[in-house]
Amino acid sequence: MTTITINKEILHDLKNDFQVIHSLLELFVKKNESNLDPLINRISSKLNSALGLFKEILVPNERNQSITKSVSEIMNDLKLDLEESLGIKIHILGASNILFVENDFKRIVTNCILNAKEAGATRIKMTLTSSRIVMADNGQGLSLETIAKINKQDFFSTKGEGRGSGVRSIFELAKRNGFRVKYAIDPGAGGGLIIFENIKS
Repeated sequence: MTTITINKEILHDLKNDFQVIHSLLELFVKKNESNLDPLINRISSKLNSALGLFKEILVPNERNQSITKSVSEIMNDLKLDLEESLGIKIHILGASNILFVENDFKRIVTNCILNAKEAGATRIKMTLTSSRIVMADNGQGLSLETIAKINKQDFFSTKGEGRGSGVRSIFELAKRNGFRVKYAIDPGAGGGLIIFENIKS
């Protein structure tokens, strides 16, 4: 019998692609809940199962095989792909040598952008410094009450049962890489503002 070996980096890329597709599908479901084909729910369920399988295969080795890069380097590689796949304009200001596990940062940025798109954003401004990453969007900002709950890490969901884990994922991935997260309202544009602060700096 022939054994086929798949490179773990390929599996990571596939998992990330499935994650993006699943997130986009969740966005579609939210906007079309009143007129939804049952087939969509079946597809969503299958994607969930596939993501669970990727996690089962990859997680035991993920910490040892993860690639750590500077945030600037990751965004240089990721910017065009995100703009094309998610349909949003990303402006990057400054540069940063802050180190992050590449796949963790990709997941954080993807979740943040999907949340911003859901709030009506068409562009993201990412400001990089030696100790902070700030993401601002031009969407409809969260209410002060919601921001207070998020910053206390009260991970409630406004998206219905089984959805809304994006914020929890952002906090957990950031903490794993030595960052704390704070949500706010952009004082200039009034849109969403997410601040990642390096705990060690």
